[in-house]
Amino acid sequence: MPKKAYFTDCPRCGLRSFEHLSDYAHCPNCLYFEDYYEDTETCYSAARAIEIIHMRPIRKIETDKIKKIAS
Repeated sequence: MPKKAYFTDCPRCGLRSFEHLSDYAHCPNCLYFEDYYEDTETCYSAARAIEIIHMRPIRKIETDKIKKIAS
């Protein structure tokens, strides 16, 4: 069952006409639009950024297990 839509104040025009839906939000008054769609490439890019920031692989535990099995 999809989430129920609700209205808040629009960040652009300030009127209470900013409708939030499950995939996007929009204001019919000033045509402001926010898209909530997130594809797999975006998720991968975020994971790579975290990996680079922490300078360690995300799947370090799995690579350690493989090394132990191969030994």
